Amino acid sequence: EDMSHHGNSQQNSDRRQSKASRNSYCPVTSQFGNGYQHDQMPRQQLQQPQLPHFSNGESELRSVQELWKFMQHLETELSIARSDHAKLLDDFVELRHVNSKLSKVVDRQAEAICKLEVELDNLDQYSRRENVCFTNLLVNESNSCEDQVVLLCEQLGVDIVKDDLVAAHPLKGKKGKAPRFIARFKDRSTAQKVFRNRKSTKNISPDKKKLLFENPEKGVGVQPNITYKRAALLGQVNDAVRFGGLNSCWVDYKNGNVLLRMNANGNPKLIRNTADLLICVPTFEPKEFLFCESPFLNNTEFTP
Repeated sequence: EDMSHHGNSQQNSDRRQSKASRNSYCPVTSQFGNGYQHDQMPRQQLQQPQLPHFSNGESELRSVQELWKFMQHLETELSIARSDHAKLLDDFVELRHVNSKLSKVVDRQAEAICKLEVELDNLDQYSRRENVCFTNLLVNESNSCEDQVVLLCEQLGVDIVKDDLVAAHPLKGKKGKAPRFIARFKDRSTAQKVFRNRKSTKNISPDKKKLLFENPEKGVGVQPNITYKRAALLGQVNDAVRFGGLNSCWVDYKNGNVLLRMNANGNPKLIRNTADLLICVPTFEPKEFLFCESPFLNNTEFTP
């Protein structure tokens, strides 16, 4: 009876070990601990997890140990990437701060350059107040530029001689346009008197026109000698007058300022730069900004 009881106990122990061995499954060998294969798995047993495939020329399934090493490598790389990202973010913040400072420096420099351009142009224009420009003068080997300027001044009621001139010579002109000449007077008041009497050119007799003008059918032009940039600004104002249906624009011969009259009864407005023109004519679209910075730079709003 004792032997029978001992035998039953041994059988029960073997059954428990066999059951435990069947429940221990190895995913690497695809077997249970007792050597059972997949077809011997109980229905309630969970399916084998699908491991990712990695390709190094051909697709193969890595072992769990290799996958674990690979995951550790990815974790290390991710840690490095996070560190680099934090460093790049710090560098970006610092560069943005530096860029803000440089932007302010550039703005100050641009403003200073603009002021210098205006001051240099004013000095240049100041030195031109004794100059008078003429167009359509008849200048050839028989009639020098000085002789024709003296003769024209006589017709305008300004009595001068050659000694009243510092110099007189032709200017480089554009092809197809009337030739231009410039004369510099010793006395500024004489030059201004020529400007005041320029409308008298309409009263010159036909015989004198043949002696004075290259094209007698056209009148002679008398203009102040202005700087290149003021001439460009005058061109912008003239375009605004033509396209905007405004009254007129001209240059003050006393100081070379550009003036604009909006309507026949309006007072002339001083146009110092393109920004002044946009205040008077908001719809005008300039190709460039003269004597000022563009108000549309840096997304700044411009309200005329």
